[in-house]
Order: sequence, then C-alpha cells, then structure tokens
Amino acid sequence: VKYDPLLLPQKQLHINSLIIEQPIAHFVRSKKGDWNFIQLIKAADTSSGGTFDWTIILDDVQLKRGSASLVDSLSLSSPDHLPLSDSTVEYHNFVAHDFTVSLSGTLAPDLIKASINQMSFYLRQPEFQLTHFKGDVVVEPTGASANNIILQTSHSYLELDASMRRLNLFKGAELSAMRYDSTRLHLRSNNIDFYELRQFIPQIDFLDGSALVE
Repeated sequence: VKYDPLLLPQKQLHINSLIIEQPIAHFVRSKKGDWNFIQLIKAADTSSGGTFDWTIILDDVQLKRGSASLVDSLSLSSPDHLPLSDSTVEYHNFVAHDFTVSLSGTLAPDLIKASINQMSFYLRQPEFQLTHFKGDVVVEPTGASANNIILQTSHSYLELDASMRRLNLFKGAELSAMRYDSTRLHLRSNNIDFYELRQFIPQIDFLDGSALVE
C-alpha cells in the first residue's frame, strides 16, 4: 500500500497503489434482514463520533485471484422466492471465483466514481465466465451513468452507454419515482448468446440461439 499522509488532516485519503492478492469476501444477510458488513460501517461512524465524511481517492487498486460469496437468507426464506434450476443464477446465493479487478476511482459522501480497467471472474454453478469487463461509472446526487462499458463472456460481447438523470441513489431508489427520470441507453453487440442470457433472466426461456444488436 502506498498513500499520501499530507492529505489526512483534510479528511482525504489518497491511495496511490493498493494490491491485494487472493482476497476473500463473504456478504451475508440474516433472516432478520441484517447484512454483516453494515456492522463495520456502524462501527466506523461510532468511533468517529458521526457520519464518515472522508474523501478517498484511489489511483490504482488491484485485486488478484480472489473470491466473493453472497448469501441472502432473508430472500431465500421468503414465500415469494421460487426454486431455480441448476442452469439459472441464484442472485441470493452465489460464489464468484478467480475474481480479478483493476480500477481507479473516488469515494466521497456525494460522489462515487470508478474507472474499471479490467474485471473478470467465473461461476461454477451455473457455468459462466466473465472474461473481460471495463467501463466508467459515476454516481452523483444529480444522476448516475455508465459509459464506455465493454462486457465480454465466453459466448457474448456487448458495448453499453447508459445514464439516468435526476436519480439520486444516495437517498435510495424507488421504481415509482424513476418514471420522472430521464434515461439514455445505447447498446451495441456483435453477439448475444440467449442460452447464456437465460442463466440470468430465466423468464426469457422461449429465446434460443444468438443475436446481433445495434
């Protein structure tokens, strides 16, 4: 880890370089609805005597060959939760293996900005591999955008630019309020494999083959 200590009195943490080899992260939600990482955020707020209002600037962050798992027990135990086949991604219980990412960005109370140079991982069940992902993501009180997105998997390739103005994710997002937001979406694809897409959206099981989108 390399950082600039001169900015600490200004409540700024400038990290020039951060490289983590084989990190492991577990995100767990209990049946009561509590996420395990929320306790860390509450502990930071309590120790500082208030809300964490620092600005963190990341010049170069690299996570290499890690793994990340998520188990949402509240959603899994809900009567509305339907059983899924082994060929469908369970969003409430999955493990991403060989997770690698290289990025730069800024984290502030009213700004999240990330330039992802490379991200990749694979799932064992169902079998899925994200071979390459890059793009620029910005979240502000005035809106959110994702530009220059390139997503490549074992069987699909697409490019994406999207933005939504007047959407303030810092105050939470409700579907009913999004009807007043201005949305822009530009999608280009040399190939979209519908079998692969059905792993994430089982409702389109009537589609088969592949498509080119412009």
